[in-house]
Amino acid sequence: MKSRTVLSLILLVSLVIAGSWWFLHRDEKSLAAPPNVSKPTKPYVAKYVVKSGDTLGLVFGKKARAVCELNQLKNCNIIRIRQELSLPDGVEAKIVVRKPVQRLADGSLPIARLNVDPYGPHRTTEKDRKILEGRGYASVEIDEYLSLRDQGKCVREEFPRGTKFPWMAYGKARVLENLTAVWKQPEFGLVCQLQSGRNVVILEKCDNLTEVTPRVPVPVVIPPPVTPPVEEIPPPEPSQPAEPSEIVEPPKVEPPTPSLVPIPDQPEPKVKVRGSDYDAALYAGGDTSPVGFAGGIGAYYPMLTETKHGRLATGVGAFGSGWLGKTEDFSYNGARGAIGLANKLSTPGGVDFGIKFPAWGKSWERGHNSSGYQMSRTASLFCGAFDVTDARRERAGEKWNPEYLLYLQLCRASNIKAEHSYQGVPITDTTPLQNLSGIISVGGKLYWAKDLDTVFGGDSEWGKKLQPFVELGADRAIPTPWSWHAYPIGVRTVDKIWGVGVGAHVTEGRAVFGGAVTYDLGRDSKLSIERKRWAEMVKSLEAQGVAVD
Repeated sequence: MKSRTVLSLILLVSLVIAGSWWFLHRDEKSLAAPPNVSKPTKPYVAKYVVKSGDTLGLVFGKKARAVCELNQLKNCNIIRIRQELSLPDGVEAKIVVRKPVQRLADGSLPIARLNVDPYGPHRTTEKDRKILEGRGYASVEIDEYLSLRDQGKCVREEFPRGTKFPWMAYGKARVLENLTAVWKQPEFGLVCQLQSGRNVVILEKCDNLTEVTPRVPVPVVIPPPVTPPVEEIPPPEPSQPAEPSEIVEPPKVEPPTPSLVPIPDQPEPKVKVRGSDYDAALYAGGDTSPVGFAGGIGAYYPMLTETKHGRLATGVGAFGSGWLGKTEDFSYNGARGAIGLANKLSTPGGVDFGIKFPAWGKSWERGHNSSGYQMSRTASLFCGAFDVTDARRERAGEKWNPEYLLYLQLCRASNIKAEHSYQGVPITDTTPLQNLSGIISVGGKLYWAKDLDTVFGGDSEWGKKLQPFVELGADRAIPTPWSWHAYPIGVRTVDKIWGVGVGAHVTEGRAVFGGAVTYDLGRDSKLSIERKRWAEMVKSLEAQGVAVD
């Protein structure tokens, strides 16, 4: 009877996931054609050849759907340059007048936002080399840049409004030239200073590659000290014979060689950044014992600060889980959750450190069997959650072991309230139920290849969209025994949103088949926003006559 509470909780989590998906994609207007489009019986001879910058809505207006249905397009938002479209009767293409590109007074292209569509999901060594070769860099310069980048020897600098960039790579390693920053807040980047005098820059917010003019340090020279004049010794008087004596010459003082005085490094101030950040992840699973579980973890960071180590986000976080199951004749369910302070440090190299501490919460447990025994227990929790994600090898373009994740959750139990009864008669001795000192969860994931094509040596679309991983974790409500889970088979979408792992759940030496599904709600929300911004920017550029493939 009590199990209905946790069953309702799991159903509620499922509804939250479905509702979140609908909420994120409710504004994405699609002109997708109906699946069953009847073929036209009348031959249409009017044709239109797609040009750069064309969209169905821009060229055909309200008749865009009719053109889409006639040509049986799977997605009416996607057409290709030089694609030939059949036109229904009475439909003609509009004459599209494209405005010239609006540039600044000096002819440069204004760049306002850089956190949209970095070139590829992550920068790679191959793309960096291709871009720099196209900009006239010698092989020795490229090798020096890659060495400085991989060893973390590039210097972090601030780029204010008005900074001139001779070129910038974006999208799929494409390049724009002659740019001027018009952003409101300064952006940060890693400047890799080459011995040739050129400076390659990795902009932190968007991961784009660019270049700035060389910085020439002004040396500080100490002038030589002024040597005081040496007094001459007068010769002896002629009337008095002088006794032979040694003439002692004054010591010569050599002026010191002018030397350069290094300018001491000043501690980099912390810079507050406008805006906020958030993250949220959900999971659900079960095994054949049977048991089912669901939960989530997330945080909202209203305060962002740029430090010399990276971006520090500060705010409030929460985590929780619920479960229900059955062992032989005993059915049980429960839930726990906590809320508290949250901090996340994101380094330029690709490492994220997260901590949610201190956090306060509650734990609820219920259980019963068919003979009439019932129990319940609640406890107050004082918790901390820690996690680290290291994607430095992925940033460097490595195909094997590109990323790993480690996590730890600790909770101390107090104020335990327990009661149990048999066939409605209370049992006064609750000592066995009072024995709960704490809860611990620990584990990790290793994403051991870039994608499945890397593993099997193939070249398929689905192989490029899935990334394999292995997972190992353990949980314990002290002093009860450990419960383990091991997922040797796991895949995640390369956009890092959905994941599924299967393997074994082990409790008290008994192993059963189990698995879990994960959903990164926060990342999906951010990518959805970025896709909309990118589409708006492409639409704006196309309206100005800029060809965007």
